Parts: sequence; structure tokens; C-alpha cells
Amino acid sequence: MKEKKKYWYRRHPRLAGAIFFIFLLIIGLSLIEIALRLAGNKPGFRSIPTNMQLVEELEFKFDYQNDSLGIFHISPEARDKICYFLHNDSLEPMRLEDLQLDYSLDKAAAEFDRLGTNELEDEEFVAFYQSFLSKSPDSLTQTDSAYLQYFACPINADGFRSIPFARHQTSKKRILLLGDSFTWGIAGDPITNSFADRLSARGYMIYNTGIVGADPAQYLAIMQKYLPRIQPDLVIINFFMGNDQMDWIRIPSPEHPMNYISNAGWLGGYIEGCYVTAQESYDVNLQGFCIPASGPDLWGRFCRNTVLGTRIWFATTPNYSTTISHPSRCDPKYDPPISEYYILEMQKIGQQNGIPVLLSLIPYHRQLPGYPGEIENFEESAPKNFPHVTYHVPPNLTPEDYRPDDDHFNNSGMKKYADHLQQLIDSTLSQPR
Repeated sequence: MKEKKKYWYRRHPRLAGAIFFIFLLIIGLSLIEIALRLAGNKPGFRSIPTNMQLVEELEFKFDYQNDSLGIFHISPEARDKICYFLHNDSLEPMRLEDLQLDYSLDKAAAEFDRLGTNELEDEEFVAFYQSFLSKSPDSLTQTDSAYLQYFACPINADGFRSIPFARHQTSKKRILLLGDSFTWGIAGDPITNSFADRLSARGYMIYNTGIVGADPAQYLAIMQKYLPRIQPDLVIINFFMGNDQMDWIRIPSPEHPMNYISNAGWLGGYIEGCYVTAQESYDVNLQGFCIPASGPDLWGRFCRNTVLGTRIWFATTPNYSTTISHPSRCDPKYDPPISEYYILEMQKIGQQNGIPVLLSLIPYHRQLPGYPGEIENFEESAPKNFPHVTYHVPPNLTPEDYRPDDDHFNNSGMKKYADHLQQLIDSTLSQPR
């Protein structure tokens, strides 16, 4: 009987097994690739920074601008839009989306628009606002007029979310607040739950110069410009330990914005000692998160065009980082950080004017006990960064007092910090000067 001819895979079982294994591997890797893409992963990118969007071409909003001294503030055009929105009583009221402003300004406009309603969950500031409704025009003081202007349009003529900058005749204690988005109140829900507005409601005359994205170089420039005009009783620097640390001297420049507001998000205008263009900032922000385009090699193309390849590339290139190469216009890096230099300069200005200047530290929530994977402890970090300055720390803050999505205070944190500042103000100003 004639023997049947064997199939090829029976004649070559090892080869057949290898081919079958490769086939299953390709199917498995393809399914993983599809799953990773459906989960939002992009080929070529380790991750996308949470505060950025990928865009084909940068487009800009000009809601913020520099003044002649390089101080970053809200533009007159943006202020006019907010004021018009809050005063528009026509039959067809302006919608919030018609403003087309940055989120920080949209939020302020929307929540001040609801100030006269019962929609705001903010007992302190709403009660403060309602106390003005029963006052007759003849009884209004300078302080009353300043706050009525603030209620009507929360952005003053200098481009800050504050009462007008002037030395108002008042028996209230005048407090100048310096700071960034914490002081602006970005995470107050509503914004009038911010610690600056809480202090106003508690009877202090608050001049709020907090601006989103500001740094100690801006705080110093604000001190130099506005201290003679306001002549406050006390200045408080609200220093966020998360991103107020400065490794380079920055001299504010009228020509170079501190931040660009774009369709990709907020882009820093000063990186690693250099003023940069918006495109440079966008590229540098992404470079640390994406595989560089380094030629037509097959491995590089595979890694850049697949999520799996991207994961492998970053796993095998752990020390990948980028820096800006502009040595002709970069300042040297300082170690340790030079934030203390700015604090000392501000305190010197205060001393020359007979005005106390206090440093209040806002801990980064990842520095607090109880945070999983706690980084350098706050108690160790603070004295290392401010060896020659007395600083004040709010007690009893926990990671639960911060919003997990953006690292800012939630309403609980805002209240605790307002309580801390109130105690600090009262104890300082009760002492003979």
C-alpha cells in the first residue's frame, strides 16, 4: 500500500510551530495596540501633559498681556468683555460662551454673574455682598464704593481680580496679597470661596494681585509698582512650594510674556533661563513626552508609529530628557533655588516703606504627610529653600484639602488657609511698629 504524502507542517513541525507562534504573537500584539489606542494612548508619545493639547498649528488668546514693566495681567479687552457681560441687561443677554475667554476668566465672570442669586454655595462672601444691598448711596464710604465696583466687575483697571488699587480711607486693615493661581482663587467653588474673598468678607481691605502662572519675579515687580500707590498695612507673599521655586533669575520684560495662552493650553514663556517663543515652548513641552524624529531607520519608525513601540522606546531610554539650546540668551542656573533672593528684596522694599512683608508658604500636597508616595517632606524642604527668611506655614493642612486634578486648594483648603492668614494678620498688626 502506497504511503500517503505528509503535509508540509508535519514534515517541518518546528518551522510550523514557529510560524504559528509568530501569527499568534502578531494577533495578540495587534489587539493590545488597538486596546491601548482606544484607551487614549497616542503613538510616539509617552503621555500628553495634562495641561496641554496636541494641535496642528498654534492659535492664541490675548486675554493676558504685559504692562510696560513686564507685569503679566489681564488685558483691557478681556476686562471690558467681562464688565459688559455682567452689565448687559438687554433683551438678548450675552452668553458666557460668547466671551471666548480663557477658563480662568470665564469662571470668574460666570460666578460673579450669579452673585445676586441664591445659586452660589458661599455663605461668607454672599453675606458680605448682601450687606451692601441695604445701604443708601449717601452712606457709602470709600471702602463701600471700592467693593461695589468689585461686585460689578471683579477685574480692576490694572488687570487684577481685586478692588481698585488706591489708598482708600478706611479703618479696615489694608492687606496686599501677592501670589499665583492659588491667590487668584482658580479652584474656589465658586471663586468667591477663595481665601482672598473670604478675608474681604471678614472685614479686611484686600488688594489681590494673584495671577495664574505668576512667579516671585512678578511679585517683586508688583511690589515695586503698586506699594507706593496702595500703601497697605501689611504685605503677604503666598508662596506655593509646587512651582514658585526659581532656579534662574528672571527679569520681567515688556516684550516677552511670562505665559502664552493658546489652543494647546498655557505655555510657559520663560524656560530654563531663557525667554522663548510660543512655538519653542510648545516643542520643548512635548519633547520630554515624545520620541524625537531622528531619521528613517525602521526601529525608530516602528516606535514612533505604534503605541507598543513607544512604550518599549521609553522603557529602554530612561534618561531621555531635553533642554533648550540658547546659550547666548540663557541665564545660569542657581543651586540651591534663588527664590529666597526675591523674598529678601521684597522685604527690603517693605522695610524701606515701614510696611511688614510676611512669607506664607503653601505646601505642595505631595509633600504632606499622608500622601501616597510622598516626595521630599515639607518640613525638610522649607528650611533648605529659605535659610535666611522667617516663614509661616498653615497648620492642619492635609492632602484632602487639595483638588486631585490640579493640585490647588479645594474649598476646605481655602477656608483653612484663610483662617491661617487671618491669624497671621491679627497677630502681626496688633504688635507695635
